[in-house]
Amino acid sequence: MQDAPKTWMVIGFVSPSNGAMVQAPGAVMTISEANIRDDVEVRNERQGKRTVIKCRAKGGR
Repeated sequence: MQDAPKTWMVIGFVSPSNGAMVQAPGAVMTISEANIRDDVEVRNERQGKRTVIKCRAKGGR
């Protein structure tokens, strides 16, 4: 299992056509792995018309 990044990193995005979560190419971890790990924060952020999924280590900065 890889360490969580210290800064916010994109791990996926929400498909605008059907609302499915899609893994970003070259992501440091999967979306499901980030959601179940206790040491990782996950957030959804709008960038234009697309919603991206980002993660970082808890207490990062």
